[in-house]
Amino acid sequence: MEKFLFCLGVSKGGTTWLHSALVRNPGIGRIPRKELHYYLRQYGNVDRLTDSARLGALAMHCRRARFVSPEDELGRSVLTDPDTYGCPWDGEMARNWAQGGISSKRYGAFLQSLEWYKRFLKGPVDDNWYRSLFADVPDDRWALDFSTTNFLATRAGFRDMSAVARDTRAIIVLRDPIDRLWSHMKFHADVTRDILRFHVWSTQALRDFATHHQLVNSSLYGDAIENMKESFGEEKSLVLNFEDIRTRPAGMFEDVERFLELDPVGLPKRDDDDARIINASAKLPMPKGLFAHIAGEFERDLERVAKAGVSFVEPWIAHAQAHQKEKPVPELMGIRPLAKRAVNYLVEDRRRRQVLQTER
Repeated sequence: MEKFLFCLGVSKGGTTWLHSALVRNPGIGRIPRKELHYYLRQYGNVDRLTDSARLGALAMHCRRARFVSPEDELGRSVLTDPDTYGCPWDGEMARNWAQGGISSKRYGAFLQSLEWYKRFLKGPVDDNWYRSLFADVPDDRWALDFSTTNFLATRAGFRDMSAVARDTRAIIVLRDPIDRLWSHMKFHADVTRDILRFHVWSTQALRDFATHHQLVNSSLYGDAIENMKESFGEEKSLVLNFEDIRTRPAGMFEDVERFLELDPVGLPKRDDDDARIINASAKLPMPKGLFAHIAGEFERDLERVAKAGVSFVEPWIAHAQAHQKEKPVPELMGIRPLAKRAVNYLVEDRRRRQVLQTER
């Protein structure tokens, strides 16, 4: 391969937003999956590329396939008019599936993606397998691997990544480690269906949740920054600030385009700032002093990052220092007061039921 870009993470650090914006540029070669987690498997302690996991990824891809955009499909209406039922929708379907129609184009792209998944499913999972996933990317375009677990690889893994192509570069998006960890916990709790329990769990139970699911290490950046600059070099490494997605999204995206020497395409204009939030976590306030027991470790790690030349982390150091002084709200026998737990749980449960009824 000629040109390859790694995004080294981190989880809940804006990588999905950056990827969705970057693939709009014609200088980028896109593959059907944003994250592959190959280097986590080769140089970490988790294998997300087992046979069953890869088959599950294909099944999910098929379930998510959409051949008509929601705004163009009249048939998605819940309430129907018996006098006009069928007529306008039949005409729309004919237009969508005609040559050049939206359904016809999406179906063709879906069939093309299945050819890629054939290679994805075929083992063994090794370096040759990994390179085959990018075989369709032209030499004049950047191949992308935006696996958020890349930065958890060992130093040997970083050296291996840097040698994938003739011109290999790396980006890492950093976020305040305390805010990132809380967001990651809420996001993961949605996946494990534990988010309602966050209202009733004690501080220790929440800490145990983060430890059990190995979420804390994704907030420690020192090793990744040092390994990235050692393996890729200063000129081919770019460290981004998550806060820039909110404060200067267009400028941040231009920084990435210059880093990759791409012709600028710019970001689509959006009036709503929330439109930039992708895979948002539940809006749930962080309990006071939740991470006071590890905030000192975050502080020491951020000092390493600052010494490596990443100056924008200095406010996060102050945040970690302040968080160490916060004391968790007193709890009775390791749990929150029953009245408060019950009210929070019922309010959240009622809100979710209303959302489900609206969707139906």
